[in-house]
Amino acid sequence: MLTPGQNRKRPVFGTVNLRTGAWHYRLTDHKRSSEFIAALSDLLTIYPAGRIYLLVDNGSIHTSKAVQQWLTTQERLQLVYLPSYAGHKYNPTEKVWWHLKDAISANRGFKRLAELDAALRRHLASLTPEAILRLINSHIVRQALAATAA
Repeated sequence: MLTPGQNRKRPVFGTVNLRTGAWHYRLTDHKRSSEFIAALSDLLTIYPAGRIYLLVDNGSIHTSKAVQQWLTTQERLQLVYLPSYAGHKYNPTEKVWWHLKDAISANRGFKRLAELDAALRRHLASLTPEAILRLINSHIVRQALAATAA
């Protein structure tokens, strides 16, 4: 009988553009402030002009001293912290995570992390911006869009 090995995980940092439905992500080996900062740097490269507002929960990697210090050097980037214990309800990115869990990892096993990575990449590549916008459609998204349009 086979026995399960170590349950390895694949951290994924992801963001969604509320206007266009564009999905940006980064697969990492760890879920630390340094990887979060790298993902934020990706956004600054992807969107080279204008202000960027990012809805985040109050997770320790979002509020760490390293992140706060780095943010002081980034005039275009503003983190918007959602109420404690409500990020799962209000954060549009959570809707994509739930979708990915159902589509990729729920009740499925991958023998190697590389197989999970490939499945994630394939599935994310198949999600159109329109599909993403349908996933994230909520009153909070409409409010955020209205606030940034004003």
